Amino acid sequence: MHKLLSQLVLVVELSINGWTPSNLKGPDALKVHKHNQSYTKEFKLKCIKAYLNGQGSYEQLANKYGLRGSTQLKNWVSKYNSHRRLKNYYPTPEVYKMTRKKTNQQEREEIVKYCGTMI
Repeated sequence: MHKLLSQLVLVVELSINGWTPSNLKGPDALKVHKHNQSYTKEFKLKCIKAYLNGQGSYEQLANKYGLRGSTQLKNWVSKYNSHRRLKNYYPTPEVYKMTRKKTNQQEREEIVKYCGTMI
């Protein structure tokens, strides 16, 4: 069924397979999210242990634990298996926003002159 559907709408079959469990969450599952989710180190380890103990596939566990997708869990398991440190993650917009330096007209002209000498 997924193969036929993927051919009809020209979408990779794996994408449709990933969308199917999202249907359990209803139409809200396909909404664009404005903010990243917050996950504690303990929560990540709980999900990782469940996968490593064979309690389900990436997709099943992502749905069980309310992750937006299975890729998140795959990344956590990969980090865990490569002995990289898992950290708590609390998204704060201030960290990701850089403010540009305010310049006046004279400073901008000097920058343009300087860049012109570089060419």
